[in-house]
Amino acid sequence: TLDIAVYPEKKQDFYWFDQLQQLADKGEPYRLIGGSPSGGVDLGLWVIDQIERSDAYFYEDGTPMEMKGSLSISEYGEDETQ
Repeated sequence: TLDIAVYPEKKQDFYWFDQLQQLADKGEPYRLIGGSPSGGVDLGLWVIDQIERSDAYFYEDGTPMEMKGSLSISEYGEDETQ
């Protein structure tokens, strides 16, 4: 499980969780890359199991200043054939 925090600065930032949910709804595996300043590491294929979200610290119009959540993933394995 990965913790997520988004502090929206631009309009498209508010759709970040929605876009992630669309990927999860497809049920397809995605390549996970672990990044560092010296380069990325291919961690293989993973599927999104669950996404949770909560909003906090709202502007007067109800727009959240903070969006937090978690992303649960599982390593994807090829189906075995006999």
